[in-house]
Amino acid sequence: MAHPSRRCCSEDGAFLVLWALLLVGLFTMVAIVIDLGALRADRRTDRAAADAAATAGAADLSVSSSEGCTTAVSYAAQNLGLDDSAFAPVGAGCASWTSCATAGPARSVTYAGRGYDVTITHPVPTTDPLLAGADAVGGDIQQNGSALDGAQCDRIGVAITYKRATIFARVVGNNSNTTTVHSVARLNPDGPPDEPASLVLLERHDCRAARTQGNDTRIVISSIAPTPAEPTGSPGIIQADSAGDGACGGQTKVLEGGSGPLGPAIYAENARNGAGFVTKEARIGVYAKLLGSPNAHSTWPTDIGEPNPVGFRQIGRTPVDERFLENVRALDVAATPVVESATVPGGFTNATGPAPGLNLGCTIDTATAITAVSKLWFNCPGGLTVKNLAITSSDAEVVINGPLSITGSFTIRDSRKLWVRGRTTGNKIGVDVNGTLSVNNDGFPLCTQRFAADRTKIGTFFVKEGSFQAGSGAPLTMCQTFLYLRGTSTSTGPSYLPASVTPAPALPPAPASNTSLGKITVSSGVRLDWTAPNEMAVRPTLADLATHKFEDLALWTEASTTSSLNGGGGMRLGGVFFLPNADPFNISGNASQQIDVDAQFFVRKLDVTGGATLRMIPNPANQVPLPTTAVNLIR
Repeated sequence: MAHPSRRCCSEDGAFLVLWALLLVGLFTMVAIVIDLGALRADRRTDRAAADAAATAGAADLSVSSSEGCTTAVSYAAQNLGLDDSAFAPVGAGCASWTSCATAGPARSVTYAGRGYDVTITHPVPTTDPLLAGADAVGGDIQQNGSALDGAQCDRIGVAITYKRATIFARVVGNNSNTTTVHSVARLNPDGPPDEPASLVLLERHDCRAARTQGNDTRIVISSIAPTPAEPTGSPGIIQADSAGDGACGGQTKVLEGGSGPLGPAIYAENARNGAGFVTKEARIGVYAKLLGSPNAHSTWPTDIGEPNPVGFRQIGRTPVDERFLENVRALDVAATPVVESATVPGGFTNATGPAPGLNLGCTIDTATAITAVSKLWFNCPGGLTVKNLAITSSDAEVVINGPLSITGSFTIRDSRKLWVRGRTTGNKIGVDVNGTLSVNNDGFPLCTQRFAADRTKIGTFFVKEGSFQAGSGAPLTMCQTFLYLRGTSTSTGPSYLPASVTPAPALPPAPASNTSLGKITVSSGVRLDWTAPNEMAVRPTLADLATHKFEDLALWTEASTTSSLNGGGGMRLGGVFFLPNADPFNISGNASQQIDVDAQFFVRKLDVTGGATLRMIPNPANQVPLPTTAVNLIR
């Protein structure tokens, strides 16, 4: 008997249905994993941005509430990869904030844009939710402790909310995810006093703000241990202003060096006692690290030491401008017409012309020292060439209408002024030293001895046009002397000085290229001994600088071309060397040579080459301090 057909009850096609259901579940899980991963990445990015914004905002609370708020918004935008203009206030913005009430309620403003809401809160009362949640697992708390919290007006909070459209989770009806993080930072108004930084790198964007080249080439910034005379000691500080967002191709970094048998190539050295304990900690502050930039420091962590680089806000040239700019401008105004004069300035003796002048001409080779005349004018538009000349009169002032070339020996034993017009044509060298130049040494072989004998004898060395060049291996001595290279590219060109001081916390204009000729080049083999005016034993106040106009200032040039000092013949430097546009300032020496300098460099970029170690030592009395307001991230 035949069985009836079972085709109507077959299970064919059931697998396809099950597989389709399985794929839906599989895609749902993949969607959740991918979108949760994106959510975690958002949270990490937003957390770093909130930390940086709160820290930077707290630092500027010392200026005003509105300034702290504005800075926090700007830092949040930069860390989130946005321009400041991407955010607009929702209602009243930062400018609406005036003074902070020590017992008042919290104030908040919100800026929105590109899916982000950034809310700034100041003050942050103790009862504010931003300070709550200490026991939350996986919450937003970073550290907790009322001892760290300070007063409510010292605290600023930053909350960042981001709404992200999902990529795959929308297949299950979830079209967006939201993350919210917050940070709170505290300004400590009783933090450490302002401190000198031996090396300040003013480049704003490009990498290689400082680098070493050559085996065992090193930059070492030492810390000074506390002593009875200096109870707090002095930290060795490197400050780099670059955001690391410019010319940073390949493996270039803001601080770039190698590591060899001597240790890290760029090194801020803690002071230690005999037992090895740190008595004064060094600091490497890098603005790029505050922004979370991958170009913050060297490729290999062992190349940077001792302390790990920390994020630190940009400094700019303002600390030096505030102290010296107007005095440098006054020197410029006073000296320029004198060196340009085609007639004998009042009170000066014509050293080149006939009687009643000295009749030395414009090429001088005499064994007879000038002892009685203290003010000499050389009218040599084509150039003054000195083969042998010594001026031993007291308080000497020398003015040269033209460039200066030294092929033998030129000594001004007790110099108050050496003012040179220079040249902007031909080789464009204002001062060309191919012999021995000794300025203000008072007969001593070393500037330290000159200083010990009489620290009140200081001089200015002004070069209006062209560069300063020294070669041939002969000694170059400039004691208690400030050198200003005006660097005019034409005889009537500008000084390149800023129009005015940019008051903090605003940043001054960034370093830039210009046509100034005012570079300095000291070649290999030259024995260089150079100290700045140093009439005071303590750090001068702004009032002191009305009298001691160039206290601690050794060099000022606005030139953007490479300047270089080679220490192969020996180098002693003391004072502030200000080259805010130099790209780069190059220090070089012989292999295994250690160049110890009691100096402070404010430069755009620094290169150290030749296998030498450049060791810089902080000196609070003789260097320009940087603001170091203490800020604690407390939540």
